[in-house]
Amino acid sequence: MYKCLRTQGKRYKKRGNTTHSRGVLTDREPIENRPKIVEEKTRFGDFELDTIIGKNHQGAIVTINDRATGLFRIKKVHSKDSELVEQAILMIQLF
Repeated sequence: MYKCLRTQGKRYKKRGNTTHSRGVLTDREPIENRPKIVEEKTRFGDFELDTIIGKNHQGAIVTINDRATGLFRIKKVHSKDSELVEQAILMIQLF
């Protein structure tokens, strides 16, 4: 009879006080480990990349900003899939 139940006999997972691993990047490097010369903002080529997720997770915007010169590039992608974001980064001409 338990197969007819909604949870099919599985234990209910309480929400709230637990830690979830969803959305956590594995093998990520903390920003504190960044080289000190990057903080000086004196050399060209130290880029910051970011993705902005659209409403209802439909589409995204990829942004690239050079810390020294303020050079800013932006590209719209239809999905936040890693392949599409990678293609957008490669398509953006920085020079």
